[in-house]
Amino acid sequence: MKKILFILLALCLVSCKESLVSKIDKDFKDNQWLRTDIKTFEFELKRDVPSAEVLVNFSHMYDPGYSTVPIVVNMQNVTDNTPPVNMAVNLLLKDANGESVSDCSGDICDFSYAIQDDGPLRKGNYKVTLQKQYQWEYLPNVLAVGVTVMKND
Repeated sequence: MKKILFILLALCLVSCKESLVSKIDKDFKDNQWLRTDIKTFEFELKRDVPSAEVLVNFSHMYDPGYSTVPIVVNMQNVTDNTPPVNMAVNLLLKDANGESVSDCSGDICDFSYAIQDDGPLRKGNYKVTLQKQYQWEYLPNVLAVGVTVMKND
């Protein structure tokens, strides 16, 4: 019964959201995200979106050797020259019990973090940058990072 309820809930969530943008960067030599490597994603929204969810996506190896990934996110609509939105985000890959909260399939795990849950996005060209703030020169066991924009219904 719980499985059927979970599947119905998942179908409702999928049907209530439309993916508008999905950008991913898999360019990590030796699966290391270097301190100097700022990831930049550019995309265009062709119409105003009254209710959107913006996600930062992070793919990593199973049990990467760390439980959090501090990053700085910068997002700007460059068409209307609005000031950029800067935010410090701490991606929590493990819960209080030390269990992974990422969606794992074998040795590959995916994690998403909403930097905007429900808010408007004006049409235009956007630029999003992700810069890791990890304390060492590189963050190991990274497979990909990206940005997804979903339209809420």
